[in-house]
Amino acid sequence: MKNNISIIGFMGTGKSAIGRNVARELDFSFVDLDRYMEEKLGMRIGEYFSAYGEAEFRKIEQLSLEEVLANDHQVISTGGGIVLLEENRKLLREKTYVVSLKANAKTIYYRVKRNNRRPLLRTQKPLKAINRLLKERRGLYDFGDLSLYTDNETIIELAKKIAQNYKSHILD
Repeated sequence: MKNNISIIGFMGTGKSAIGRNVARELDFSFVDLDRYMEEKLGMRIGEYFSAYGEAEFRKIEQLSLEEVLANDHQVISTGGGIVLLEENRKLLREKTYVVSLKANAKTIYYRVKRNNRRPLLRTQKPLKAINRLLKERRGLYDFGDLSLYTDNETIIELAKKIAQNYKSHILD
């Protein structure tokens, strides 16, 4: 039985906000993998990314995921790029009930445009960058047990839907 829920999806799809509410619904712990890594590294993700590069960041991300998965009854909000490594997708598939959150590019842009903590969006044309990254990652978020679009539903509605689906899944 899968005793953890992982929430995957592109940046700005609502992983952390929805994940916190799912954890409340199920009385699980909530782990934001990015915050977990920041505490472990003693610096912000963007700073680490800039100093050491994406490849080093992905190694730390994978090790952090393995550490977090040693515990049960948690909702884990992952970083948007966690799916880039096949090993991470395999680990999430095997050890968690995977919820994939999606949204269209304009919704994502609206949600993240004022957040300067996103290293991949430090560009003159962030909407163009979002479209490019969504295209590059197309299909990588499609291995979930449950897939939901977050454009038109509230955080509470989506959290309840995820909790209900998870409960149904573990009773099967």
